Parts: sequence; C-alpha cells; structure tokens
Amino acid sequence: MVKIDTLNRLEKLELIESAEKWKELKEFRNLLTHTYPWEKEKLIKNLKVTLKRSMELLSTFERFKDFLRKRGLEA
Repeated sequence: MVKIDTLNRLEKLELIESAEKWKELKEFRNLLTHTYPWEKEKLIKNLKVTLKRSMELLSTFERFKDFLRKRGLEA
C-alpha cells in the first residue's frame, strides 16, 4: 500500500501528476478488479474508462524511465 507521503514525494519529483489523481487511479483499479463477468454493463463502462485513463499510466511510466535514465539507473 502506497502511503500519501510517498505519493506527495513522487508529485514533488514530478514523477506523477498529482497524489490525488494517483489515489483516484488506484481506487478505480480496485473497482475494475472487483467487477465480475456477469456484470456486463458495469464491465464495459469500466473498460472504457480504463482505456481513457491508460494514457495517464503510460505517461507516468515514461516519466519514471526518464528519471531513472538521467540518474544512470535504467534497467
């Protein structure tokens, strides 16, 4: 579980857009993983939101990669 202090630090380092937004993404992830196959309407709605929000996750991933690369820590 990520603590708010960690999220605030990541925000200060500009690795995430905002701590609050990251908490929202995590809450949405929890909703998505607890949507069952027989809840088709809810599942479709959640998948559509997931596709929209996926760009945020990809840009965060790129920021982390750049951060690590600049410090000679790339994998």
